[in-house]
Amino acid sequence: MAFHELWIMWPIAVIIELCFVEKWAVALTMKRFNPQETSPQIFQMTICTMIVCLMCPIMSFIATLLFQNAGNQVIALWLQAMFVNFPMTLGWQLFFGGTAVRKLEKICIYQSF
Repeated sequence: MAFHELWIMWPIAVIIELCFVEKWAVALTMKRFNPQETSPQIFQMTICTMIVCLMCPIMSFIATLLFQNAGNQVIALWLQAMFVNFPMTLGWQLFFGGTAVRKLEKICIYQSF
């Protein structure tokens, strides 16, 4: 069941993240930190955290609408999904997924020159 949902949710998440959330996360981070005065690691981790803080509620809401026959309990089920998903999402982004993507970016950038 989860793999079936993945094929539906993944394109939605990519479109939302690339079109809206990434810009919002960078803007919110820029309000808090000056990139010239902040270490690159702190700046990058703040952007990653902001992306999770924005994407988790959005994607939890979409998943609630699409996959849970919520009826009049849509808000309660959305909040439950969001609070269950958020700790795992933040941990995955900061410790595994985000780290792997940053390492891949470094490898690709250094090998292209």
